[in-house]
Amino acid sequence: MAEYKNSLIIAAVNHGYSEELMNVACAYGARGGTVMHSRAIGDEKAMSLWGVALHEEKELVMIIVDGKSKLHIMQAISEQCGMNSDAKGVVLSMPINKVMGLSFVSDEDIVEG
Repeated sequence: MAEYKNSLIIAAVNHGYSEELMNVACAYGARGGTVMHSRAIGDEKAMSLWGVALHEEKELVMIIVDGKSKLHIMQAISEQCGMNSDAKGVVLSMPINKVMGLSFVSDEDIVEG
């Protein structure tokens, strides 16, 4: 399995909590992120198991980070903006194998599999 130097962290939080989430992420090494407005949809019974109300307004925060800080950022987000907070956040990450258009990430920073 290939090792990637960069990852995309995606966190979904209740509407109005993206700034708080970014403050947490930046305190642990993130440089910035992108916020997209959304709403939760799905099977009402399944969603209730996660503590998520259907049609509730959400904000998706996407942050590109290096592998060294990914876990620390994700843990901090989960602890401070997770399901046990008013933000009701869920956080995940995915490896990145190519990035274009960002000055702080170059092709040399990425190891392809």
